[in-house]
Amino acid sequence: MNTKPSYKSIYDILKKDILDGVYPTGSLLPTELTLADQYSVSRPTIAKVYNQLQAEGYITKKKDWVLSSTTNILPPH
Repeated sequence: MNTKPSYKSIYDILKKDILDGVYPTGSLLPTELTLADQYSVSRPTIAKVYNQLQAEGYITKKKDWVLSSTTNILPPH
């Protein structure tokens, strides 16, 4: 059985990639459609992931692009 990744698992992957420098500060992240295809989920699922990452300060979203913005992130205690 091939299970689609959940919103939470995609969120965890992208957050880890941002913190690990896969997407350095100021770099462009993949589009919602690109990630939706990559993870075989709907675009709204990826939009939800990006919205959560933005709310937590990991990314900056604009209409046509998403940037990594880890400079404002404090390390965990």
